[in-house]
Amino acid sequence: FPHGTATFINGYSEFSSWYQTTAAEQAAIRQGLNIWASVAHISFVQYPDNGTTVGEMRFALTSATSSFAHAYLPGGTPQAGDVWFRQGQWNTDRSTVSPGQYDHETIIHEIGHALGIARQTAHAKYRRAAQLPEPT
Repeated sequence: FPHGTATFINGYSEFSSWYQTTAAEQAAIRQGLNIWASVAHISFVQYPDNGTTVGEMRFALTSATSSFAHAYLPGGTPQAGDVWFRQGQWNTDRSTVSPGQYDHETIIHEIGHALGIARQTAHAKYRRAAQLPEPT
């Protein structure tokens, strides 16, 4: 989770106006990571995000996007695996994000993209991961 000393590359537009996630948002993101860990049999380890160390997946809010949320697919760029939520639209009161809420489903969905799952596949997998019924 980036904070005040986060490092980013020049030209990474989301970092031009980014906001740190709250403790409640971080708890919901960890819950989303745990859901993916349970169905994909993978583990996540949190690393500090500072001037010398960054993780493979980073989560923050930005006003430098027009989408509700988006994630970069894995790859060879510094942005790869990063997940962005739109400031002022996602979790607007910056409080708890509970399972079943659209904002919580968005976390799970975007983590799927950050892990490399394409859009149509991600939709079905995140609904199963969150134990949500498939749409009829």
